[in-house]
Amino acid sequence: HKQMQPTHVLYDNFWGSVIPNRTSLQLGDTLDCLIYLAASSSMAPVKIQANGKILPVDDKGIATYKTICTKEGEFNVQGSITLSDSVGGNKWFPFTQRYSVKNLCP
Repeated sequence: HKQMQPTHVLYDNFWGSVIPNRTSLQLGDTLDCLIYLAASSSMAPVKIQANGKILPVDDKGIATYKTICTKEGEFNVQGSITLSDSVGGNKWFPFTQRYSVKNLCP
């Protein structure tokens, strides 16, 4: 009977992060931001996949996903972040972010 080994990741990079609901606002709009302490480990690289694409990751473990909005509707950015731990295993963190595209000019 094999016992599970605990996994440990040493986080050595920290920064404040702000994610606004939008960056272009009109009078009367509400700015809504998520603000949190973000962390990454230089010893535990991550692999980030979004909508079927493996994204390049910077030295803080951050990837940027960009897509051109070519049609109106409701869409998702779906994927996962895979983190290597200190004992040779991987931890998998799925994500989904919904967004909508509207034509503001009739």
